[in-house]
Amino acid sequence: MALHESGRLFLLAAILLFGEPASSIKPLSFEETIVYCETGWGEVGLNTAAHAPDNAGRPLQIGSVPYANGLGLHGPCRMVADLQGEYLLFGAEVGVQDHPDHDRGSVVFKVIADGEERFNSGRMVQGDPARTVRVEVAGVQELELVVEDGGDGRECDLANWVNLSLEPAGAAISRNQEPRLDIAPFAQVMTWPPGQRGSHPGRVEELSPGQVFLGDTVAADNDGAYTVPFTPGAESCIGLQWYENRYPIEVLVCPDKDTDPAALSGARLEWWTGESEWQGDWIPVNTRAELVGEAWRFQVPRTALWQSKIGVQKVRWIFPSARRPVRLRAMRAYTLSKRITSRLRITMEQPKKAPHAALDLYNGAFLEPAPGDTPFHLDADLSGELPIFVEHLKPCPGRVKSDRAILRLGLPEGQVAVALDEVLEQGGVYLPDYGLFIAREPGGPTLASHKKTLTERESILSAVRALPDQEFSRAMEHVHRAVQNNGPTMLSLACDNHKFTVYEDGGVQHRFDPPITPGKDRREATANPEYPLTVDMTVNGEPLKKEARQLEDGWMPIQNTSYAAGNGVRLRQRVFTAPFGLELPLERPGWLQPKPLFTAELVVDNPKEKAIETTLELHFFLDQKRQRPASIVPLPRGAAVMEDQVMLAYLDVPESVETPLSVEPGVLLLEGGLEAGARRHYTLYLPGWEASREDCAALAKATGLDDSTRAYWNALMAPVLQVEIPEPQLQNVICAGQVHCLMTARNEAEARRVAPWCGADRYGPLESESQAIIHGMSLMGHEEFARRSLEYFIERYNEDGLLTTGYTLMGVGWHLWTLADHYRLYRNQAWLGQAAPRIERAFRWIAGESEKTKRVHGDGTKPFEYGLVTPGVSADWNRFAYQARPQGEYYAGLAGMAQAFADIGHPGAEGLMETAAAFRENILRAYTWTQQRSPAVQRRDGAWIPYCPAHFGCFGRVMDLYPNEDGGRSWGKDMSMGAHNLVTLGVLDPFTHPGETGWIAEYLEDFWCLQAGMGAYTREETEADWFHLGGFSKVQPYYTRLVELHALRDDVKPFIRAYFNALPSLLNTENLNIWEHFGNGGAWDKPHETGWFLAQTRMMLVAERGAELWLAPFLTHHWMHEGQQVAVRNAPTHFGTVGYTIRSHADKGYIEAEILLPEPCRAASTIIRLRHPRGAQMASVSVNGTPHSDFDPDRECVFLPEAKGNLLVRAEYPETGE
Repeated sequence: MALHESGRLFLLAAILLFGEPASSIKPLSFEETIVYCETGWGEVGLNTAAHAPDNAGRPLQIGSVPYANGLGLHGPCRMVADLQGEYLLFGAEVGVQDHPDHDRGSVVFKVIADGEERFNSGRMVQGDPARTVRVEVAGVQELELVVEDGGDGRECDLANWVNLSLEPAGAAISRNQEPRLDIAPFAQVMTWPPGQRGSHPGRVEELSPGQVFLGDTVAADNDGAYTVPFTPGAESCIGLQWYENRYPIEVLVCPDKDTDPAALSGARLEWWTGESEWQGDWIPVNTRAELVGEAWRFQVPRTALWQSKIGVQKVRWIFPSARRPVRLRAMRAYTLSKRITSRLRITMEQPKKAPHAALDLYNGAFLEPAPGDTPFHLDADLSGELPIFVEHLKPCPGRVKSDRAILRLGLPEGQVAVALDEVLEQGGVYLPDYGLFIAREPGGPTLASHKKTLTERESILSAVRALPDQEFSRAMEHVHRAVQNNGPTMLSLACDNHKFTVYEDGGVQHRFDPPITPGKDRREATANPEYPLTVDMTVNGEPLKKEARQLEDGWMPIQNTSYAAGNGVRLRQRVFTAPFGLELPLERPGWLQPKPLFTAELVVDNPKEKAIETTLELHFFLDQKRQRPASIVPLPRGAAVMEDQVMLAYLDVPESVETPLSVEPGVLLLEGGLEAGARRHYTLYLPGWEASREDCAALAKATGLDDSTRAYWNALMAPVLQVEIPEPQLQNVICAGQVHCLMTARNEAEARRVAPWCGADRYGPLESESQAIIHGMSLMGHEEFARRSLEYFIERYNEDGLLTTGYTLMGVGWHLWTLADHYRLYRNQAWLGQAAPRIERAFRWIAGESEKTKRVHGDGTKPFEYGLVTPGVSADWNRFAYQARPQGEYYAGLAGMAQAFADIGHPGAEGLMETAAAFRENILRAYTWTQQRSPAVQRRDGAWIPYCPAHFGCFGRVMDLYPNEDGGRSWGKDMSMGAHNLVTLGVLDPFTHPGETGWIAEYLEDFWCLQAGMGAYTREETEADWFHLGGFSKVQPYYTRLVELHALRDDVKPFIRAYFNALPSLLNTENLNIWEHFGNGGAWDKPHETGWFLAQTRMMLVAERGAELWLAPFLTHHWMHEGQQVAVRNAPTHFGTVGYTIRSHADKGYIEAEILLPEPCRAASTIIRLRHPRGAQMASVSVNGTPHSDFDPDRECVFLPEAKGNLLVRAEYPETGE
């Protein structure tokens, strides 16, 4: 029984075995009683430790003891076993999985029986011996096995439950036969071809129209019954499909009196098991129809529950062939969730404005007041307080919330929904934007008393706006973790295919990446790197231990590292990749040089006061796995490392160094005594071309390689956007970030096309994430790099216009809007005109995919998905869905390219713009439809706001409904794929939808940014230090567009805080790499993250808003103290190249800005924001010495309509600020 399959362990609830005799009870293994399991990371292992998807788990081991049987999970996690009162004793052993690469795991194990904690292990860490669990469970219905964080974050919390056992009781204790609630009315009635067995679309395969809609809706007859679609002589089918995964334990059909009983007795039950409604299989349920009264009942036996591991979204009945159709008066379905009744009170703040409302109850029914034709709908009078009495489902605590009851209200202000479990738990739910208050009865608060409890609470955004600006140095102090300073350094010339990776132990690896050839139908691309040489270093037989590492000039890719070695020796290593034979000035673009030369200057140093013996060992291998020692040839001045006639490395030993040199297979030894305070110098060269032994002489004579390296990089950086800020470390990161994007890129076709790798050593140039690199570098002025990178992907469209490198399909839209923005920056009409026919294919591909979903209901109404692009995956998440971000990416691509085509006069541009506008309306309809049906969420100030959906058709947070997806990171998808992307991608305008975008921003800050991080930042420490540890996503922060959201809403202080706080969470302060994840997770140099950081930096300095050009829109006032200045030069914008210098004379009462605009300037208005360091407001403004009245002291802005050329803006302030 493969419990570990896909790590998705929602295991369906067990059947009710009322009154079954003890003799028929078959004892089950513990695993067979599990009905629910969620894990904090990866996949649950059966008899192995938890592991990453598609990887084998390590053997179970706690301390030094291995175990053959058990479950390996990753905290925080929870398993629920349905014992049904059949057992006396539960036993197990628990402990943290031993791991050879780390010792950081710490957890707490708990056992909870019917809500009562009966075992608590206390904090356990890796290396602790296993602890024994013995818990009496006589009469227990539900047993929970819980793993909690040990107080230091979830990183490496591998938690093992081993030797699990259950001791059976002599007889089962029957459950009470409580009334249950039918969930069939909340499903769509559907039919599917009886012979349909499954659907398994690939990650990068478009769905066919038949896969988009695998079934058809069945309308009720006039009398409310359903006629099963019928073909004479063939099987027929009808069933139920919910919007979320359900856990039915019993289903029934109620035929009309004329239905042939043989058709019912011969029916079979199937359910759909798989990741989504588009991915899965129809699996027969091992049960038979049983006539109970007038209904035919299908009970789900416990032995069949393994067939569904994440719940089911569809069930169907297949009836044998018959002479006439089957008619059903009703279909019913029941789950394990309990049915309860509740009394509630609805109060409107201004009842006269909302005298009437339409109420609908999802997963529940109205009892009082008496509903009309259906128990799920009530037309209510809200002119006074309205008491209601309802029955509804109550989801089990800690489990998926697909059965939760949701009260939906149609009010004059709009439609909104509230979860009843939230009302019952908190006593009341207040939505001030709707003037709506719902309280439990009895004992619930009044609206007035409830509002009093909110007066001392505050949302994050309100608090941030009231505080001084965040400072980068404070963010570094509070947010940065030393572990982020781990990791190698890649050194290369720009866009060169020869890469040299320097590891923290001093080792070096030469990697060569040939151009990547697109796979079949251009749907995949696999890198095939070559590893010409790997070099390891030791001193006196001991590995090197890094003491300090830094870049020269703060950002230049010349790295200095000091190491502690054996016998007290110090080794200093200075490494860089030089353009050997560089000639200046560089010919544009100047990246590629024919001879990239990796250079490692090595200094062995004796800091002691006495002489010591030293041996520097260099180990050379011809492969990555160190299995093929290289051939070493001694030379008069050093040695050459050879493969056949090719020189792979040369060690230069200066004539002044008298060091015995000896050679062993693959090893070069430099031995000898070293006097007190003495040093020995060596230089190791790894050529990035096919060098020969004769080249060694030229290398021995080489001088000034470091100067050539500096000249090369300075020449590349000179024409791009230049930044000067009073924050040296941040300025260095800005420079280094651009260098890293250039160094990690590869090229093809003699550099006519650039491959922007989204990870230095992995992932390759992804169709999606690589667009962030292009976007950031384009904004920073790297026009040639960005254009050639765009060409790389245009070259990879297939005949249909699809772009994918094997990761996702969402990159099509991301690529198009990146391309459109690049065009707006540089207006290269000739280039765009030449590429337009190929680009239009991608446009047509998006439009074609959206046509596949244009199917209406039988009554002519449009389903929520009408006109959306077909569902698919995003990033690592494998579950198909209609997600907000991909749909927004597609729209932004359509709209952006339609505008660009109109600008160059491309035929049909007007029609393309109409297509984009219609697609936007379809997205908004799906968004609104989902939002109206999803329960409201709570802000930090206690008020409730509408939920802004991440997935269309998903009624609530993804983390609540699909908690185990993406290796336990589904909560991250609420952020990375969430509704805020619709704002940054232009679907939701922040000025025409201020309330909507405000809700999005508030909930991101109040809830999502305070979640426990993946690899760092516990929920507790983030809550305690919310100002510094909030403001960024806790999984891959640069996948979330929070900074851009604040910018588009012109929310200055939240922007500054979010911008400053995110970077330290991933920054390696030694080599200025930006990691992919906290705690050294993923890629150690991730240009995708760097690209977004650069884009946000440029947004801080310069931004476009429609026809407006904004200068210095989000500079912190900490950079405006007396004598400080901020300067920007060579900034490309939609309106031409601009620059400015702001100089603060705050102590003298004024701040000046020199502005350089193009003539003519295409911007309708230029706005510059000048912020006083002490918050003083502008009293007066002059432009070029002339008084200027168009300024806003509250917004700290000076408005310059139709400005052009050179301007000097001077803002005068009162003598003292606030």
